[in-house]
Amino acid sequence: IDTRDRHMISVCGDSDLAVYFGQGYANAMFRLWQLELTRRVAEGRLSEILGPRTIAADSFQRRLSLTELAQKDWRDEPWALQRDITTAFCDGINQAMADGFRTSLEFRILGHTPAEFRPQDAYLTAHLKAFINSTWKFRILRKRLWDNLPPVRFDELFTFGSRQHGRPEQVFAGEEALYDLGLSGPDVGSNVFVVDGRWTQSGFPLVACDPHMGHVNPNFNLMFSLQSKEALNCMGASFPGLPGITMGRNRDIAWGFAGIMADNQEFYSAPIDMKTRQVEVRGKWCGLSSREEVLKIRGAQAERFICHRYDRYRLIDESDGRGTFMYWPPIDFGVGDIVLRH
Repeated sequence: IDTRDRHMISVCGDSDLAVYFGQGYANAMFRLWQLELTRRVAEGRLSEILGPRTIAADSFQRRLSLTELAQKDWRDEPWALQRDITTAFCDGINQAMADGFRTSLEFRILGHTPAEFRPQDAYLTAHLKAFINSTWKFRILRKRLWDNLPPVRFDELFTFGSRQHGRPEQVFAGEEALYDLGLSGPDVGSNVFVVDGRWTQSGFPLVACDPHMGHVNPNFNLMFSLQSKEALNCMGASFPGLPGITMGRNRDIAWGFAGIMADNQEFYSAPIDMKTRQVEVRGKWCGLSSREEVLKIRGAQAERFICHRYDRYRLIDESDGRGTFMYWPPIDFGVGDIVLRH
């Protein structure tokens, strides 16, 4: 691992897996607090180290059950190479912690020591990125406007979609708590474009990528050059917590990353009876599946609450006798390929 270039971390090794181990090691060297924060956001475990301020964010994330989805993806992963790469990457993170890189300022202030990272934690990071890179925040904004604008003015702004009953307070509170942590913002999309080689001095096309990730500290990306004696020879930006290169180039091609804010989430509002734990679906009352969650809170007594779901839909809010449910594709289809490599 060569860190002499302050803009780019170079990792070289005899094998691809050795390089991914080194990339994980460098992730922990420079971004261990970010890795731990991201993991705890996705798990809904911020309050264990930050106290009552993050209860809303934690309860919202627990309702999404991203930890359950990540564990399932890791357990059912069919691609042996992805399992090997993810394991090597997390082994590198853990080795760096064993070598003393878990004593950064944030951990000293909080008196906190992070637990070892497991391969499923990489899937957890991928699920969190996939979830926030879609339209749920726009849906919340639209619902807020519906609550506060005259119907005629709302129709002038939005001429599509159904008007749901109720007010999903739990979603608002969770989104606002994430915003306070610098983990949510007004990102609306991004772009990747190519300049034709006829218009460049070299005669080769140029790829430009603007991911519109928002301004946070630390940055969403780390810059890496990854080279092995086997096959790896690429460089570019990488998400901390995920192995490989998100946007960059190798000898032959360049690639970019665009957050398209896809409308791949579905909100469903229906009458709900929390006493009997039932929801009305197409005129029939159906039972909800439930699980108890224990929210540990630093400096305060732990809180218990129940998370509910109907079929694939997660209940994210209940108020005034109605429930607001959410569904998004990774619940059924998994998060997909998390090793960004070329």
